Amino acid sequence: MEAAIRWSPHAITDQKRFLKVDVRGNALELCEIDSTMRNKLEYHTIARQDKIPNFSAFDWSKTDEAYVAIGELSGDARVLRLSPDEQSSDAVHHFPIRHQRKCNSIAFGTQNLLAVALDRVRNHFCLNIFDVNADPRTNREPYRKLCSSETVSSVKFFAGQPNELLAAVSRQCIRLYDLRDPQAAGLGQVVTKQVNNIAIDPLDENYFASAGATGDTTVVVWDRRFILNSGTNASENLQSGSVLEFSPVVDNSRNATVWSVRYSGTKRGCFGVLSNDGELKLYETAQHAVKSSSPSTTTNVLYGGHTWTSPHYTRRTHQLQYSFYSAEHGGEESSRVVAFDFVHDVLPAAKQQILALRPNLEVCLLQAPGGPSHAIISGCDELMISGPEFLSARPSTSTTSVAKEILHLSTSPLAQRDCDPSKDLLHGEGSEGPSIRLARLNFNSDAADLPGKRTQKSRRSSSVPDSQALLTLCSQISEPLFSLTIQRRRCQEGYSLDCEKNIRIVADSPGLVDMWTITHRMETLAQDGKMVYAGLDLSFLGISSIWRNDLGISINRRLNSDDIVEARFHKAIDLVVGAKQYPQYEGVRTQFPDHRKLCLDLCGWMFTKKDVEAACQALIDQRQYYKAIVLAVFHGFRNIALAFLRELIQERKLEKIGIGAVIAFDTVNEEQRAECRWMQEETEDPYLQALLTYFVSGDWQAVVDLPQLALVDRIGIALKHLEDDRLGTFLQRITDEVVTAGIPEGVLLTGLSEQAMDLFQAYITRTNDLQTAVLAMAFTSPLYIDDIRWTFWKETYDEQMQVWRAFTQRTMFTVEHSRRAITRDGRKLIEPPPRQTTVRCNQCQGSVAKTPPNAASTTSTSSTKKPRTVVLGEHAGTVCPRCGRHLPRCGICMMWLGTSTPSAKGGAGEIERDGGRMARYMTFCMSCGHGFHSHHAKMWFGRHAMCPVPDCQCMCGLKQ
Repeated sequence: MEAAIRWSPHAITDQKRFLKVDVRGNALELCEIDSTMRNKLEYHTIARQDKIPNFSAFDWSKTDEAYVAIGELSGDARVLRLSPDEQSSDAVHHFPIRHQRKCNSIAFGTQNLLAVALDRVRNHFCLNIFDVNADPRTNREPYRKLCSSETVSSVKFFAGQPNELLAAVSRQCIRLYDLRDPQAAGLGQVVTKQVNNIAIDPLDENYFASAGATGDTTVVVWDRRFILNSGTNASENLQSGSVLEFSPVVDNSRNATVWSVRYSGTKRGCFGVLSNDGELKLYETAQHAVKSSSPSTTTNVLYGGHTWTSPHYTRRTHQLQYSFYSAEHGGEESSRVVAFDFVHDVLPAAKQQILALRPNLEVCLLQAPGGPSHAIISGCDELMISGPEFLSARPSTSTTSVAKEILHLSTSPLAQRDCDPSKDLLHGEGSEGPSIRLARLNFNSDAADLPGKRTQKSRRSSSVPDSQALLTLCSQISEPLFSLTIQRRRCQEGYSLDCEKNIRIVADSPGLVDMWTITHRMETLAQDGKMVYAGLDLSFLGISSIWRNDLGISINRRLNSDDIVEARFHKAIDLVVGAKQYPQYEGVRTQFPDHRKLCLDLCGWMFTKKDVEAACQALIDQRQYYKAIVLAVFHGFRNIALAFLRELIQERKLEKIGIGAVIAFDTVNEEQRAECRWMQEETEDPYLQALLTYFVSGDWQAVVDLPQLALVDRIGIALKHLEDDRLGTFLQRITDEVVTAGIPEGVLLTGLSEQAMDLFQAYITRTNDLQTAVLAMAFTSPLYIDDIRWTFWKETYDEQMQVWRAFTQRTMFTVEHSRRAITRDGRKLIEPPPRQTTVRCNQCQGSVAKTPPNAASTTSTSSTKKPRTVVLGEHAGTVCPRCGRHLPRCGICMMWLGTSTPSAKGGAGEIERDGGRMARYMTFCMSCGHGFHSHHAKMWFGRHAMCPVPDCQCMCGLKQ
């Protein structure tokens, strides 16, 4: 040891002091820091001791900053006073020994006990414990004598257990002593050769580290509790009690030696290691819980090794200084670090610093790297970044509906810049819409625009700190974070089992709009049992199932035990179509006209000229001119298409491109076909392209294979114009495609049946929209489908609504879903949940719910028990039905709870319309116990925070 440096254990914010020890110059220097600028340190000396006897060990008092103990080469121990107020070279205490030998280590305890570790002398104790509090003139004998004829290389006191210390016997063991124990054998020991530089973690004194001797670059971390359990049996495992071993802990290419091991005082499990070559490394250790019931980790067969079962591990390492001979980072030998210590107790752990000492006794400041920044999404959908500074970004909020806000954000410059429309599923068969496009924004696409991404050269030259760059970045991601709130806001707006309402809520996503429109058609067709004929229930079946006569595996679709044969399915289809009184089928020749008519109705295609004309007019009002004209042609009403075309050309809403002459005739010549081919290449309207494709090819198969058309229109064209064989092949192929891709409007083909579960599983994987999948399949699960996947999805969605605090929406969804899960014979498939809350009488603790008339007879075990007497006012709901005691009064209107307030403006009817049915019921504060009418409490606490009851200081409004 050439020199050493120690941070003061008594340092405070206003007095940051450290001790600089010059072993070669036999001097001690107490310094105080003036200022710090990055790695530069400005300080001044406030006390100095020169001409100290040659010493080999030192320690700073834990109780008085003015005292420093040194262990001399002769073995004597001295306690020197080093204070700016009084400077003297005389020792305050001097503890001589009889046989001179080198002092290897010296340590102060928190009760002013001084441990001196000495070299071996036969028949003499080598670990002497002195009491500094004793009078040095009358008593210089050791307080305790330990380790007879054993070289003690290192010694340390426990700060939390001042009577316990660790003593390392050279090349033998580390022993734990309790000075209160009269036995000299110690409490326990571990046999090891790593007996130098013992360091105890001040933040968890169960763990300490020790290093090897000269040439041994091994550091072992020990658990003190294992030593206590091991006793003194030396035959035990050599590494009993060790939790981690680092070998080599530093670069050992030139037979390095560990000079110093120091634990951080601000970060648990963090210690530094310094070698004689100037290499300084930091190790951060941690531990995790290991459950015995969990299977053990498999061994890495390729690279060898053993199964890892220890809860301790190395979380990260930091290379603060390299050895002076390092090829890349080395330097002059005179610039290496010879001593170090952690700066602690005055600076936060995130800004932990280290004092380093050079051979010329120059002091520098090293910055210990903090942990990597962590980014998480909170329960409020906020982005939290923890690092040197805590940063957060919240989603953008608006009072408009979620659909309007999504459409607004999708047209923002940021979304337009970072999204490639050609790759967005919104422009193809995809169905996410702008909501998913926002979630796919790439913030690292342009380094010139975003400060979060900079090149290495610009980072070095820029004066803006990284935290400022992160803060700027956080301010730019509030809009993309909005995508995390979409499902929650949809739920709050009433996204549930009302198809018409759902269509308005998801207006930003055309695919989801189509899906809910199709679901609404299925629900309307199945209303009042209009899809139940011939003993079969065809409700919510898709076009693919209807065309293949596939009823599925659900027994609830069969109303009798007769076998399901194709003839029976055909009969059910005929009866359904006959009951709905569809017009006569007009289209390609087919053997299954009724199947086609039912499927076309599911597609939303019209059968009469009046209906087609009204639908085309609606499209024209939406400025979808070509779509209106083309769909009229595909429906078979060319006269409607020509009429609208002439009208739009006269109103100069469309240019005259000559397609009217082509529409008017069934066939086209080669010149017209060439003109259509040219227009097909030039136009960007998908429906005009589809019409021109048919004129060019003359084949309806080429039209239905166009992916840019809406799925319902592609299927409608196929049902109208493809032959039976080609139609079956097309439906099978397109069904497989939509199920694999997870396209929600594909329920038109699969229906809400077993095959739809596979479709929505792919949809969830692609979009993470569990909400839509749960709500859509709730129409048929568990009534027609028994799939464990949907049960898991629903439980997850219920938990999500609980996190959102959407308790009312969750209850409404549960009630509505339970009403749909009832078979045609009245059997309930979902048992009602148990009662979660009960309002009890404060007098008799009985439920205030009205008791059924026969409750007394059903609950009584005695036939002679008298019937219960009806309490006056029980039917009004204002008294307890058991003891007759009144319910509490409303703290605002002072009327009995349990009664409505018809005296309010508009009466009870208006109250129910404004606040719902719960507005007439009671609510209680769980802190003060006062009760109110629900709508009264809502109005009061909308303006006040304190309870309205006089002399009650409860802040009920802040606890809602």
